[in-house]
Amino acid sequence: MKIHEEKIQEILRKADLVEIIKEDILSLNKESGDEYAGFHSNKHGSESKSSLKVNQSKGLYHCFNCGEGGNASNWLVNNRGMDFLESVYYLAAKTGIELDDMTEKEKKEMKKHFENKKKLQEVYKKATEFYASQLNEELYKLIYEKWGINKEKVEEFKIGFAPSSGHCLKEALINEGYEAVITRAGGKGEELKNKVLRNALGAAVKGDVIEDKVQNRRALTRCIETAIAGLDGPMSGISGAGIKIGIVKKGSHLALALHGKIGIPGLEVDHEIAGLGVHYYGLSDGD
Repeated sequence: MKIHEEKIQEILRKADLVEIIKEDILSLNKESGDEYAGFHSNKHGSESKSSLKVNQSKGLYHCFNCGEGGNASNWLVNNRGMDFLESVYYLAAKTGIELDDMTEKEKKEMKKHFENKKKLQEVYKKATEFYASQLNEELYKLIYEKWGINKEKVEEFKIGFAPSSGHCLKEALINEGYEAVITRAGGKGEELKNKVLRNALGAAVKGDVIEDKVQNRRALTRCIETAIAGLDGPMSGISGAGIKIGIVKKGSHLALALHGKIGIPGLEVDHEIAGLGVHYYGLSDGD
């Protein structure tokens, strides 16, 4: 789908960048006129607490700490993980501007896409709340002694603690009404990708996360293929890898997350890769 440049500029002019940024950070305050300042608290700290500058009338921002900047679309791409088309659709919906270039089918698909992403955010929120709930005064003290981070900052940046048991989060999600299963895959290159696909499908069916129907298998396969596409870059030239696969379902929505360590020839250190991909696809009715 192509959106005309004139329409994109109209959307960007009408978008309230200050309002959008305030949805992600709390540290944005008016300095004078259309000028606002704060700091990129969703990404890093700031000694001055005013390194992020926003001009509301121009619809532009710049962080003098990390160098990130741009318009409302850039903020959504850099801070919410949207692609460009997603950001334009989001801003169009927020500003009430009709995208005449989109067919009804494309509008429905994009609407469904954002509904699915909203469901995905719920899973992240539940996981964040769980890990935060595992902290106690002894751990707050340990964090401060080891890294100099006080309790206030721990809570501000939503730092949590992962218990040694690998099934605690899974059990917590199940208690919240989700169905979840965790499995693993190892191998090299294409072999690893094939194992991720095979093991995830097998675990989801065996663990009763999805019913063994053709539509459900196709939905999970699409989900897996999209997620492992993110492995192509880091997988290049890798001699071996181990990936943990988490599959979560609630209602007709399905999420898949990949996490693991990769080993590179000539290096003795394993490199951690997290958040390689989480995607939602609809399952068959009644599943």
